[in-house]
Amino acid sequence: MEHGLNVRISIVMTKQNKSELPDILMFAERIKVNSVRVGRYFPFRNANAVRDTYELEETEVLQIIQDINNGKYNNIYTRKIIPPIKTLDMMNAYLNVDFNGELFIPTEYGKQIIGNVNEINIEELDNSLNEAQQKIFIKLKK
Repeated sequence: MEHGLNVRISIVMTKQNKSELPDILMFAERIKVNSVRVGRYFPFRNANAVRDTYELEETEVLQIIQDINNGKYNNIYTRKIIPPIKTLDMMNAYLNVDFNGELFIPTEYGKQIIGNVNEINIEELDNSLNEAQQKIFIKLKK
Protein backbone atom coordinates (compact mmCIF):
# COMPACT_ATOMS: atom_id res chain seq x y z
CA MET A 1 0.00 0.00 0.00
CA GLU A 2 2.91 2.34 0.70
CA HIS A 3 3.84 2.05 -3.00
CA GLY A 4 0.35 3.00 -4.16
CA LEU A 5 -0.70 -0.51 -5.18
CA ASN A 6 -4.36 -1.47 -5.16
CA VAL A 7 -4.43 -3.92 -2.22
CA ARG A 8 -7.08 -6.59 -1.73
CA ILE A 9 -7.49 -9.16 1.03
CA SER A 10 -8.93 -12.47 -0.08
CA ILE A 11 -10.53 -14.72 2.51
CA VAL A 12 -11.29 -18.37 1.94
CA MET A 13 -14.31 -19.07 4.12
CA THR A 14 -14.32 -22.46 5.87
CA LYS A 15 -16.21 -24.10 8.70
CA GLN A 16 -13.13 -23.44 10.83
CA ASN A 17 -12.66 -19.69 10.23
CA LYS A 18 -16.24 -18.48 9.73
CA SER A 19 -16.33 -16.96 13.20
CA GLU A 20 -13.21 -14.88 12.43
CA LEU A 21 -14.94 -12.87 9.69
CA PRO A 22 -15.66 -9.78 11.84
CA ASP A 23 -11.99 -9.61 12.93
CA ILE A 24 -10.79 -9.92 9.32
CA LEU A 25 -13.19 -7.18 8.19
CA MET A 26 -12.07 -4.91 11.05
CA PHE A 27 -8.45 -5.47 10.03
CA ALA A 28 -9.25 -4.67 6.38
CA GLU A 29 -11.03 -1.47 7.42
CA ARG A 30 -8.26 -0.43 9.80
CA ILE A 31 -5.46 -0.78 7.25
CA LYS A 32 -7.69 0.71 4.52
CA VAL A 33 -7.30 -1.98 1.86
CA ASN A 34 -9.01 -1.21 -1.44
CA SER A 35 -11.21 -4.29 -1.37
CA VAL A 36 -12.00 -7.64 0.21
CA ARG A 37 -12.90 -10.80 -1.67
CA VAL A 38 -14.67 -13.66 0.10
CA GLY A 39 -14.09 -17.04 -1.48
CA ARG A 40 -14.99 -20.64 -0.98
CA TYR A 41 -12.76 -23.55 0.01
CA PHE A 42 -12.19 -25.81 -2.97
CA PRO A 43 -10.82 -29.28 -2.29
CA PHE A 44 -8.08 -29.34 -4.95
CA ARG A 45 -5.21 -31.81 -4.83
CA ASN A 46 -4.64 -33.15 -1.27
CA ALA A 47 -7.26 -30.84 0.21
CA ASN A 48 -9.96 -33.27 -0.87
CA ALA A 49 -9.03 -35.51 2.09
CA VAL A 50 -10.24 -32.86 4.57
CA ARG A 51 -13.22 -31.61 2.59
CA ASP A 52 -15.77 -32.48 5.29
CA THR A 53 -13.77 -30.58 7.91
CA TYR A 54 -13.46 -27.32 5.95
CA GLU A 55 -15.83 -26.94 3.02
CA LEU A 56 -18.88 -24.69 3.32
CA GLU A 57 -21.74 -24.99 0.88
CA GLU A 58 -21.66 -22.43 -1.91
CA THR A 59 -25.03 -21.05 -0.75
CA GLU A 60 -23.59 -20.38 2.72
CA VAL A 61 -20.62 -18.46 1.29
CA LEU A 62 -22.94 -16.45 -0.98
CA GLN A 63 -25.12 -15.67 2.05
CA ILE A 64 -22.07 -14.39 3.95
CA ILE A 65 -21.22 -12.10 1.02
CA GLN A 66 -24.82 -10.89 0.80
CA ASP A 67 -24.93 -10.22 4.56
CA ILE A 68 -21.79 -8.07 4.33
CA ASN A 69 -23.04 -6.20 1.26
CA ASN A 70 -26.43 -5.62 2.91
CA GLY A 71 -24.79 -3.91 5.87
CA LYS A 72 -24.66 -6.60 8.55
CA TYR A 73 -21.11 -5.50 9.43
CA ASN A 74 -21.46 -1.76 8.68
CA ASN A 75 -20.18 -0.91 12.14
CA ILE A 76 -16.79 -2.48 11.26
CA TYR A 77 -16.49 -2.62 7.45
CA THR A 78 -17.83 -0.01 5.02
CA ARG A 79 -17.06 -1.34 1.53
CA LYS A 80 -18.75 -3.93 -0.67
CA ILE A 81 -17.34 -7.43 -0.97
CA ILE A 82 -16.02 -8.53 -4.36
CA PRO A 83 -17.57 -11.74 -5.73
CA PRO A 84 -15.66 -15.01 -5.39
CA ILE A 85 -13.06 -16.08 -7.92
CA LYS A 86 -14.39 -18.79 -10.22
CA THR A 87 -11.32 -19.54 -12.35
CA LEU A 88 -7.53 -19.39 -12.13
CA ASP A 89 -7.58 -16.87 -15.00
CA MET A 90 -9.49 -14.45 -12.74
CA MET A 91 -6.95 -14.98 -9.96
CA ASN A 92 -4.01 -14.48 -12.31
CA ALA A 93 -5.25 -11.00 -13.17
CA TYR A 94 -3.87 -9.87 -9.80
CA LEU A 95 -0.62 -9.98 -7.91
CA ASN A 96 -1.05 -12.69 -5.28
CA VAL A 97 0.77 -12.63 -1.96
CA ASP A 98 0.32 -15.36 0.64
CA PHE A 99 0.51 -14.95 4.42
CA ASN A 100 4.32 -15.49 4.32
CA GLY A 101 4.80 -12.61 1.88
CA GLU A 102 5.50 -14.94 -1.06
CA LEU A 103 4.43 -13.50 -4.43
CA PHE A 104 2.91 -16.23 -6.54
CA ILE A 105 0.94 -17.08 -9.64
CA PRO A 106 -1.67 -19.76 -8.95
CA THR A 107 -1.75 -22.77 -11.24
CA GLU A 108 -3.88 -25.88 -11.20
CA TYR A 109 -0.88 -27.70 -9.69
CA GLY A 110 -0.19 -25.21 -6.91
CA LYS A 111 1.72 -21.96 -6.62
CA GLN A 112 4.46 -20.71 -8.93
CA ILE A 113 6.54 -18.60 -6.51
CA ILE A 114 7.99 -15.40 -7.97
CA GLY A 115 9.72 -14.15 -4.84
CA ASN A 116 9.02 -12.47 -1.53
CA VAL A 117 7.22 -9.12 -1.42
CA ASN A 118 9.83 -7.73 0.98
CA GLU A 119 12.72 -8.59 -1.34
CA ILE A 120 11.38 -7.49 -4.73
CA ASN A 121 11.88 -4.02 -6.17
CA ILE A 122 8.37 -2.70 -6.89
CA GLU A 123 9.56 -0.93 -10.07
CA GLU A 124 10.89 -4.24 -11.46
CA LEU A 125 7.91 -6.27 -10.27
CA ASP A 126 5.67 -5.68 -13.30
CA ASN A 127 8.29 -7.07 -15.71
CA SER A 128 9.10 -10.14 -13.61
CA LEU A 129 5.40 -10.88 -13.08
CA ASN A 130 4.66 -10.65 -16.80
CA GLU A 131 7.61 -12.91 -17.63
CA ALA A 132 6.56 -15.50 -15.03
CA GLN A 133 2.93 -15.46 -16.21
CA GLN A 134 3.98 -15.91 -19.84
CA LYS A 135 6.18 -18.91 -18.95
CA ILE A 136 3.39 -20.55 -16.94
CA PHE A 137 0.68 -19.98 -19.54
CA ILE A 138 2.92 -21.32 -22.33
CA LYS A 139 3.68 -24.39 -20.20
CA LEU A 140 -0.01 -24.98 -19.38
CA LYS A 141 -1.09 -24.72 -23.03
CA LYS A 142 1.30 -27.52 -24.13
